[in-house]
Parts: sequence; structure tokens; C-alpha cells
Amino acid sequence: MFTDDPAEFERRVVDDVQQYLHDTFVDTTWPACPEHPHHPLWYSDGWWKCDHSGRRVAALGGLRRAAGQL
Repeated sequence: MFTDDPAEFERRVVDDVQQYLHDTFVDTTWPACPEHPHHPLWYSDGWWKCDHSGRRVAALGGLRRAAGQL
């Protein structure tokens, strides 16, 4: 449950938050891919990435809010 590795801790927190938002249907595509808005980006190695293209979209903390989002 715990880790001394900061990168592993970061990944776990991001994964847990994203999974919670998907599981509770708050937003099942959070964060939405800018190229394919009907699927989410996935976090790995410090980056949000598109699963389809493999493109790195933004570093952690670098996603921009879409118009109309809170």
C-alpha cells in the first residue's frame, strides 16, 4: 500500500483519482484525449498519453481545462 519511491507514489495517486472518477461516473473519459474525446488519456512515466496514438499530451499538472469545465 505504501512506497518509498516518489515516482511510484505519484503514479498510484494519479491512478486512484482517475479510477475513482471513472468508477463513480463523475467523468468516464477524464482526462479526455484532445485527439479522441471519447476516451481518456492515461498516465505513465510523468505524462498523460493517448492510448491510441501513443502521443504524450501533457506532463502531470500541464493539462488545460476545456471551455465550460469547472
